[in-house]
Amino acid sequence: MIELPRLRGSERYQACDDAPGLPKVPAAERIDIDENGRITGLF
Repeated sequence: MIELPRLRGSERYQACDDAPGLPKVPAAERIDIDENGRITGLF
């Protein structure tokens, strides 16, 4: 059994940045709602 380091808050997300196959920019950052309530950036 190996001991894994405990990660706090942003350290946990930084570790995910290095995961192979994931985009550099999360898709959620492209989602927006305009002044008319129309959602953009989902597809």
